[in-house]
Amino acid sequence: MFEKKDSRLEADPLFLVEYMKATITSDIFTVMEEKSISKTELANRLGKSRQYVSRILNETANFGEISITSGGIYKTFLAKMDANGNWLWATKTE
Repeated sequence: MFEKKDSRLEADPLFLVEYMKATITSDIFTVMEEKSISKTELANRLGKSRQYVSRILNETANFGEISITSGGIYKTFLAKMDANGNWLWATKTE
């Protein structure tokens, strides 16, 4: 699942949920970009409003008390934990 195995992360259900949400959102954006599908077009195909699609795709990842909103353009979150499993920092990249 992870390039560098860390049993603390693999055993942390909250981390796994955030990891899966970020992965799914990134996959959706990748397909949208490859197929030149806008949020408006995706909303039309799903029979939903553009606001609904934007709300779903602009998810917030939580790393302890640190929260980062994807904004829809970021593909990766990077976060660091200390030896005790406390989140030290988190950032996002394009």
